Amino acid sequence: MASKLRAPLILSGAVAVLAAASSVVPFFVDLYRRDPPFALGAQQGTDLVTLILGVPLLVTGMVLTMRGSARGILFWIGMLEYMLYTFVYFLLGAQMNELFLVYAAICALSLLAVISAMNNAWLTSIGSTFRRSTPARRVSLFMFLFAAVLAALWTYLWHRTIFEGADAGMPAEAFHLIASVDLTIFVPIVLVVAAMLWRRTPMGYAQATSVMVMSTIYPLVLIASAPFQANAGVEGAWTTVPLWAAMSAGSLLCAFSLLRNMQNPKFG
Repeated sequence: MASKLRAPLILSGAVAVLAAASSVVPFFVDLYRRDPPFALGAQQGTDLVTLILGVPLLVTGMVLTMRGSARGILFWIGMLEYMLYTFVYFLLGAQMNELFLVYAAICALSLLAVISAMNNAWLTSIGSTFRRSTPARRVSLFMFLFAAVLAALWTYLWHRTIFEGADAGMPAEAFHLIASVDLTIFVPIVLVVAAMLWRRTPMGYAQATSVMVMSTIYPLVLIASAPFQANAGVEGAWTTVPLWAAMSAGSLLCAFSLLRNMQNPKFG
């Protein structure tokens, strides 16, 4: 294991433990008693996906990285990004509950781990191992489309809410937070990385792979939330499921096509 990756791996271990605990505790404690139906369903869906997929896949990425897998590093970073993005909502969007400090710790540790993992020469050297035949332009176009769809969705809902007096389909606070995070952080990052990949830069290959891993898993949270929200009486809970399913499937294909085109799957 590269010494420069030891610190972010240790941080990731703490993230995995805390994320698993935060997903299990709601089965025994009524954490979400103050949240409206939309948020309640979203949090239950998130707990399910994080426990069944998020934590195991993060640990898998860590193990592969410790075994010297270059693919493992990119997969691991993508799962850290999933943890950071997911728990920002719990930290800022959910009603404050007994796990507030745990959510804060997960966000802080995930952010530190991502920054630490990216702040070394390994990522650039790994990005240099992608074959010239890698369908970079096609993946880049999908990423541009992904960002455009998200931006259009939030802009449309904002326009309906403010100028037409319509319901955004979720509480105003939730809409405000999710739209703000996507439009100011996630969408710009996807656009920048897509542009880097279009130019076939080493960092573009590496960053695009981790972003596509994250973008494969997170829409599953939105899909898993639908039945919980429907059960809680939220109207239109299933409306956007086909969109999220398409985004997840497209991201999975992109992540797979990038990972399989790495020429040197080992580092060290």
